[in-house]
Amino acid sequence: MSQLVREAEEARTAQTAAPPLASPSTLAEREARVLDGLRGNRRLVSGLDAAGRAAVLAWSEEAARRIVADTAGLDDAAAEDILQPRVRAFRRMIYAVKDAAATGAAATPELVATLSRQAGLAFGPDAGVPGPDAVDTVCRAYNSAPADFASRCGVIRAFTAA
Repeated sequence: MSQLVREAEEARTAQTAAPPLASPSTLAEREARVLDGLRGNRRLVSGLDAAGRAAVLAWSEEAARRIVADTAGLDDAAAEDILQPRVRAFRRMIYAVKDAAATGAAATPELVATLSRQAGLAFGPDAGVPGPDAVDTVCRAYNSAPADFASRCGVIRAFTAA
């Protein structure tokens, strides 16, 4: 089985977690750990200006909250099975936006589909572009935004908010 298919299966399995029952302190500890891991990942911010780094940090904080919320009621081992593939998908989304912004490339339906797929893996099936008509809307918004990472990151972050 290919790596991508295996990761998609892990994420899909992770999205069918037990009902929420974990204590707020357990969730806060998990969120802090996920956020520390994202903050410590130098590749996420390498080559970005201050505005780009701030955009990654803000989106990482939001992502950590969203991803960890789905681990409520789970023990640490079960939560880890959810956290790892989802955080990996979030990082891949950041890398894809960075790569596109760095080259100044216009958003294409293929890029938006990739970002939407990663958003679905990271945040659940309701995140990302809801349909084919929305792909054009996202492409137009992305392409009309300033070509810097922070601006384009804002466009993608907005469309992944569920």
